[in-house]
Amino acid sequence: MAAVAEQNKMTEEVLSIYTNLVGIRDKLKAMKEAPKQHSQEEVHHFQQMLDAIDSRRKDGIFAGSLKSGVPEGQALCLDVLDESYDLVSELMAAAPELSPEIRQTYTMLAGIKNKLIRLKASRSYALDDVHHYQLMVDAIDAGRKDGIFGGDVNHIPSGQAQCANILFQVYELLRQLLNSAPEMNPQMRGIYSHLVGIRRKLSDMRQHNVRHASEDLHVYQVQLDAIDKDREDGIFGGSLSTKVPAGQALCSTLLAQCYKLVEELQETATDA
Repeated sequence: MAAVAEQNKMTEEVLSIYTNLVGIRDKLKAMKEAPKQHSQEEVHHFQQMLDAIDSRRKDGIFAGSLKSGVPEGQALCLDVLDESYDLVSELMAAAPELSPEIRQTYTMLAGIKNKLIRLKASRSYALDDVHHYQLMVDAIDAGRKDGIFGGDVNHIPSGQAQCANILFQVYELLRQLLNSAPEMNPQMRGIYSHLVGIRRKLSDMRQHNVRHASEDLHVYQVQLDAIDKDREDGIFGGSLSTKVPAGQALCSTLLAQCYKLVEELQETATDA
C-alpha cells in the first residue's frame, strides 16, 4: 500500500522511469526462475538498459537535480534499480560460460562494478569511499595464481576472459573515481572517524571473545542511533535540498557494519 501511495505522488517522468525499471526487474526475475539456461550476452542487454537509466540521473536523482528539485519516488526507483543490478550480477555468474570455481569471484567483481557505477552517478563520494573498493579489488587480483582466476597453470577454469574483462572495467572505474574524488569535509571526516572507532571496538570485542552484557552494547547502540538520527533525507552532514557531502557511501557502509556487529554481539551477551 505504501508503494502505491508513493506512486500516486510521482511526476509523469518519474513514474515512467519507475515503470521501466519494474519491467526490467520482472524480466530478470523471470529469467532467473526459468529452467532454460541464459547466456551472458542476454543478461548484458538488461545491464545496458539499467546503465542508461542510471547515467541519466543528475546528482544521483531521478528526473531532477539538487538545483531544480527532488521529485517524489526517489527511494522507490532506487530500490528497484538496486534489486535489478543485483539480479544482473546473479544471472551473469550463473551463465554457462563461467565454471563453478570462478562464479563467486565474478559475482564479487560484478557487485563491486555496479556499486562503483552508482557511486560515480551519485557524485557524492570521497577518496575514502574509493579506497574501500580499491582494497577489495586488489585482494581479488592478488588471489590469482599465475594470473588465473580460481585455478593455476595446471587447471584453468572456463570464464577467464569474462573475469579478466570485468576486472579491467572495475580498475578503470576506480581510476576515474580516484581522479575526480574530493576529500571529505571536516564534518564528514568527524562522522567517518566516529564510525570507524565504534567498528574497531565492536570488532575487537567479537574477535577476542570479550565478555560483555547487553548494557555494554547499549552504549554503542545509542551512539549509532544518534548518528543515524542526525541524517536528513538519509544523508550524512547535509540534505537533498542543500548539498550532499562526499563520503556518503563509506559512512553508510560503516553504519550498517556497526549495527550488524551490535546485533551479532547481542546473541553472545552474558545476559542474552
